[in-house]
Amino acid sequence: QRELLFLGHRDTYGDYKTPIYNRGGFYTKFVSTVETDEGIKFSNTRRVLEDIGIRNPTFDDCVIVQHICRQVSKRAARLAGAGM
Repeated sequence: QRELLFLGHRDTYGDYKTPIYNRGGFYTKFVSTVETDEGIKFSNTRRVLEDIGIRNPTFDDCVIVQHICRQVSKRAARLAGAGM
């Protein structure tokens, strides 16, 4: 398993991935907020990551988190549709 997120934060604080990898650490409202970002500024994504304790997220961090959020939403929509 390769660690692709928050590469520049390992030396800064040891539990850099705690909020995003623990159950309940990344709320559904964060997924919606991240998905509303358009363009390459990632202002919403940066704000969400900073809210959960990731200081100064990189461009790559934001791209990866946004991609994950979109995939999670797609999966949830498909599961909801399968039940109908």
